[in-house]
Amino acid sequence: MWSFGILLWEIYSFGRVPYPRIPLADVVKHVEKGYKMEAPEGCPPEVYEIMRQHYEEDADGLCTQLTKSLPKQGKQDFCVDTKKFVEAGWYRECIGKGEFGDVMLAIYRGEKVAVKMLKDSSQAAQKFLAEASLMTSLTHENLVRLLGLVLDKNHICLVTEYMDKGSLVDYLRSRGRQHVTNRVQINLACDTCSGMEYLERRKVVHRDLAARNVLISEGGVAKVADFGLAREENFTLDCSKLPIKWTAPEALKHGVNCILN
Repeated sequence: MWSFGILLWEIYSFGRVPYPRIPLADVVKHVEKGYKMEAPEGCPPEVYEIMRQHYEEDADGLCTQLTKSLPKQGKQDFCVDTKKFVEAGWYRECIGKGEFGDVMLAIYRGEKVAVKMLKDSSQAAQKFLAEASLMTSLTHENLVRLLGLVLDKNHICLVTEYMDKGSLVDYLRSRGRQHVTNRVQINLACDTCSGMEYLERRKVVHRDLAARNVLISEGGVAKVADFGLAREENFTLDCSKLPIKWTAPEALKHGVNCILN
């Protein structure tokens, strides 16, 4: 809930960075001492209230866990036909940088797709395939759709649907209030909420929810993306890899994440 509240504030403020004057180390120290983070500058009280809803601790000092989960759904295992992919046009242009390497625009079966290209690293390959494995088990209209993998001796690539309008943070910063009206802001927030609610039902913790990791389609639909840090519920955190200012304070303090963070 804290991360989603920060994202709501990003939408409200047209992509401003939370707590810009506070160093990351000071945020961690602040939380470790038991102090609660104040509302980001200019944050409406109703948005901050959403952020605080799951800030209170229960008897064991951790956020309350859900007691029921949906039955596990079967995973899809599939690969993109490498030969057809190459023949169809392969890479067109670089459209971004990701944790694992460049993100390219490509053409597959006549449609534009986004292709995450793996850096030359065995450790990166393990994380990369873990992200792909998780994405095959998730299907929702507000999650970026995985189309498949390219696996051969020269390439390991993750192929997803192409989101024409880019990241939410760039979308907000590049357009004024004339184009991003209150109604548009509400729709973007509701789309993101719908995707995160689905992840909650599947007991998946995203761990990196922020406007930079929400993508916008040509039709203006927001979809949650970038599952490189996502994990199943209740695990020990490596705080050195977390986006500090977007991470729930109790997760930073106790080193454990759950879907209520």
